[in-house]
Amino acid sequence: MAAHKKKRASGVRPSKAQGAARKKPQGSETRTKTQGSTLAAALSCARGKYGQPWYVFPAPPGEKKSYKAASHSNGAKWGMTNDPEEIQRDFTRWPNAGIGVPAGAINGIIVVDADTLKGHGVDGLGSLKDLQATHGPFPATLESESPSGSVHYFFQHPNDGSRYRSISIAPGVDVKAAGGMVLVPPTRRPDGAYRWRHASPIAAAPAWLLTLLKVEERAPGDDQEAEPDIIAAAMAAIPNDDVPWDEWNRMGMATWRATGGNEEGFAIFDDWSQKSSKYNAATTRKRWEGYSRSPPDSIGAGTIFYLATKADPDWLRRYDNELMAKLRAANLKARKPKPEDEQPKPDDPQPTPEDDEPKPDDPQQEVALIDPWERYLVPPFPVDVFPALLQDYVAAQAEIIGCDPTCIAMSILATFSGALDHRFELKMMRNGNWCATPRLWVLIVGDPGTRKTPGMDAALLPLKHQDYRMRGD
Repeated sequence: MAAHKKKRASGVRPSKAQGAARKKPQGSETRTKTQGSTLAAALSCARGKYGQPWYVFPAPPGEKKSYKAASHSNGAKWGMTNDPEEIQRDFTRWPNAGIGVPAGAINGIIVVDADTLKGHGVDGLGSLKDLQATHGPFPATLESESPSGSVHYFFQHPNDGSRYRSISIAPGVDVKAAGGMVLVPPTRRPDGAYRWRHASPIAAAPAWLLTLLKVEERAPGDDQEAEPDIIAAAMAAIPNDDVPWDEWNRMGMATWRATGGNEEGFAIFDDWSQKSSKYNAATTRKRWEGYSRSPPDSIGAGTIFYLATKADPDWLRRYDNELMAKLRAANLKARKPKPEDEQPKPDDPQPTPEDDEPKPDDPQQEVALIDPWERYLVPPFPVDVFPALLQDYVAAQAEIIGCDPTCIAMSILATFSGALDHRFELKMMRNGNWCATPRLWVLIVGDPGTRKTPGMDAALLPLKHQDYRMRGD
């Protein structure tokens, strides 16, 4: 019995910590090393290993976004930072995070991303080869490769005061500049890790590439999407009960885009911001000026109108009624007879036709507006803008049918636009990415008996004949 007790006493029971250590899963040591190397790489980026010190942020595994938000990072997009202590906290809190690096002037880089057929279903590397054959080869520069084989080419941002946008320049070839970001090694995702292909210094961006990316200079308001009056009416209908920073910033971006960033737009955004108890005039102005450096292009007047209608379905009717009242008042004022003492006297010089021509920059000149309740004489359609063949067709059909040539000409424009292939697109704004197919919508208005329908049928007739021939009917 004593021997048995002695045997038990001589045994060593492992502690819970030791037991846990023995049960440590395979691969955990590798993961710890990877996490350490990711933190070290993020710190190296921030310390200027690749030239200019980079701002970085922690990205969820396999995703091109950030764990952090601007609203909780003093307005810094993606919560980016180049502060070593903050980077240490970020990558300790999210040990599996990848390294996100913003592109553009903020980090002094422009990145060309060429996809692979295997990884993305499009041969971006082939497209890039064609571009270089046309414009010239890339210089040797820093390159990285994603797990799918896509190649990232890093170039210096000129930092010349111009704005260089993030766009697609060929199938499978995207360029990351203002507003863009990339993931850098040793970021991991389920299918592998990013790696550096070689460590060449970052080269200057080719001139032809900068030409494709450069945003043309413009004056504020050049690209406004709607008149400030209707934007102001819509914003007045949208509540601002101390909305969160993200929502406030979103409304600022929409207002900037809708008004083209002009001062009238700022006044509208400032008025809306003042609805909140958190209003700060200096912060509002600073945020507005920030949009000019990185103009929004994916939000605008449509968002404002949608939110206004959601908050107050009746706002647009009220705006229309007020506008019509102003139009009628202005029209009546323009038509009001002059007082007796302003009437011309017999011996006064008589006006000449030149006197009736508009004088540029004449503040005293009043323009009579159209009264929507009176008959309006429509100006003739400029048929001479058509090719000669269409000019003859419009004139001949108008004479045969007995209708206004404008009816046929406008119908021809609508018919031609409808026949265009979807591959043809119009760029709607100089500095935006919004494109639309060139579809025209035409409304023919006229008194009964003005031969509107025969005129529209005449425009469609050649297209119908072509349809019949192609179908073999």
